[in-house]
Amino acid sequence: MKTKSILVSVSLIIGSLLFPGSSPTERNEVLAENINPKQNFDCKMFLADADSSKEKVQSKKENTPVPIGVCLPLTGPVASYGERARKGMELAIADLQNQGKTPIRLIFEDDQGKTPVAVSVTQHLIDRDKAPVVVGSAASSQTMAMASIGNRREVVIFSPIASSPELSTKGGDYFFRVAPSDTAQASVMANWLKELGIKKIAVLYFANTWGQSLFEAIGKDLGSFGGMIVASDGIQEGQTDFRTQIEKFKGSQAEAFYVITHGKEGGNFVKQAEQLQVKVPIFGGDVWSSPEFVEVGGKAAEGCRLVAPAKLAGAKYEHFASEYAARYKEQPEVYAAYSYDTIMVLSQAVQSGAATGKAIRNYLLDMPSYQGVSGDIRFDKHGDKIGGGFDRYIIKEGKLQVVK
Repeated sequence: MKTKSILVSVSLIIGSLLFPGSSPTERNEVLAENINPKQNFDCKMFLADADSSKEKVQSKKENTPVPIGVCLPLTGPVASYGERARKGMELAIADLQNQGKTPIRLIFEDDQGKTPVAVSVTQHLIDRDKAPVVVGSAASSQTMAMASIGNRREVVIFSPIASSPELSTKGGDYFFRVAPSDTAQASVMANWLKELGIKKIAVLYFANTWGQSLFEAIGKDLGSFGGMIVASDGIQEGQTDFRTQIEKFKGSQAEAFYVITHGKEGGNFVKQAEQLQVKVPIFGGDVWSSPEFVEVGGKAAEGCRLVAPAKLAGAKYEHFASEYAARYKEQPEVYAAYSYDTIMVLSQAVQSGAATGKAIRNYLLDMPSYQGVSGDIRFDKHGDKIGGGFDRYIIKEGKLQVVK
């Protein structure tokens, strides 16, 4: 019995060495490796040859996948963005497994689209799971809060979706993203309005990092050709009644409305604008590309225009889209592709030998160009993807169509 007790104790010790940080608590993890402890550990061999087993433990530790935290809205008002990002990441892990590469594992957590939750989740992923990278979030407000933690803890914060220009200047040294900045989005929107002869607009925007930045950028770009914002109002996420703002905008002599909100709020806005007999064209921000906009707006969404990330193309993207459709029975959208590329870039960083936040940051800043499914990926000194852009879209028969 004494020998058996010793063997059990040794097993527990070695288990803790092989699988640091593990616990009985069930987690939502996607592993880039399937580990069978029985195949990798022989207690008798350990007792017979401690030095040999020590080398095996060290080797196993070196081959253990690096934990990558993922903080996304998997529930709440923008859950569709988090879910599509998650699917893109899971497909990337599946492709890595098929290639025989097992450098990383993903640990998914739900931030519910709420900044306090994103902060708590990020801290747990760093402290509990020892993640040198946290991927996320979707909204720029949550991502900004995460970036503050990342810079303080020397952990990379890598967003596949957040687009606020403010992240370029305030995201800090450990922030990176593959989504293009809204600086370009505002420019494309302003040029579109100029081509249509629209100089006076009314703007409804979220009073958060994303909405405020885009509001300021469109005002600046409009001014470059003599345009102006004649009425505006900042609102909070989740608002459902916009009749007061619509009546205000109707009396402002605006030639168009520009609405910088999520899809649900945008859908409610256009429905109420139709009820109040608004006759001017309505434009939206990139988040109106989400399914929620058409689902909530219904027929009132028809003919609405927006600027969103450019439609992807090319052989790599087509292969990705085919795999995605086969796996999930739906067509991918751009943020699923951005998320797939995010994981592939981080995998490449870890395979190069980078395993700490600082080492991964240095790799990302100096890495060779990566040809992803969303195009060429390199980063500037602010962590922004170099290149990439936006397209103009219109809602036709409930679907996005590119406007040339």
